[in-house]
Amino acid sequence: MPAFQETEGLESKAYIRQIEEELKKQKEKLTELVARRRQLRDEIAAISKQIDEYVAKRNELNEQIKKIKDDIAQLRASEKNLKEEMERKRVVIKSRSRKIRISEREARAQLSRLEWRLATEHLEPKEEAELVKEIERARAILREVEAVVS
Repeated sequence: MPAFQETEGLESKAYIRQIEEELKKQKEKLTELVARRRQLRDEIAAISKQIDEYVAKRNELNEQIKKIKDDIAQLRASEKNLKEEMERKRVVIKSRSRKIRISEREARAQLSRLEWRLATEHLEPKEEAELVKEIERARAILREVEAVVS
């Protein structure tokens, strides 16, 4: 073989080896990129799964909040009804020259205050007699209120 052809053959072999090395490097890089892509896909899938779990949990919590709001609305309606019923049970009582509206609770509190005053304060006999009369009136009012409420 002529020398020219040998050098040409050596150059082409070196060129082929160089191309093969470059192909080998590119193949390794491609393998790394494919592995990285697979890793990213797995991470995305895990994150998507976590997002779905969070969305489901959020929806569950929203349902619980809605239920609690409904319960609160029912309690408020019940409270309103009870207040209306209490107002209906308030009684018009004649007191001296005027009419007053008084509830059973208010009548009991008034009687209790008067009895406490009688028991704790030192009063003149005339004042004490007036206080006893006032207590009797308060008891009569309370009996009247209890009769109407019951």
